[in-house]
Amino acid sequence: HVMPPLMAFNLRWFPEETTNGQLKAEEIESVSWFRALILPLIVYLYWQVCYFLKTEVVDAKRLGCNPELWTSARWLSKQGGKVVGKVVNMYGNTDSRVNRTLMGIQCIYTAVTLLPIKLFYSSMLLHGLYLLFMLFSCVHNGASYYFDVFSRKYVQQVTLEARVEEEEKAEARADEKE
Repeated sequence: HVMPPLMAFNLRWFPEETTNGQLKAEEIESVSWFRALILPLIVYLYWQVCYFLKTEVVDAKRLGCNPELWTSARWLSKQGGKVVGKVVNMYGNTDSRVNRTLMGIQCIYTAVTLLPIKLFYSSMLLHGLYLLFMLFSCVHNGASYYFDVFSRKYVQQVTLEARVEEEEKAEARADEKE
């Protein structure tokens, strides 16, 4: 996930080095709101319409007959404790309602995440700080995952070893009594 923002950073702030001189710095000095917000939203909306047609028209019968097939809408609607799951389920949990609600949430989320593009495009410092924020977030999430998973496995292993040791001691005591 870090590669597109890193590539955008390099293309914006080091265009000649990134493109072997094919792109000059003066060619990309500014970006319009249309290019920073509207064009990406058009691409997003195209993708969203294709996803909707795929899940609600093309595969509607197959998905309706087989609840074991997971779509992102089904998965998110089953995440009741999470924020998106709660919002998605507020308006009903039929697949079509979940899809429409999820599409609205995703559209808002996409627009909000696109808003700082123009700001990052105009400030190398802010753009670099954003990349650092992404890096630290990735490291934190990865480290948290490993600590959580490995500590849980370690506790299970120690518990199992203690149980086996207790059983062996109990068997040894039983053998001594005989």
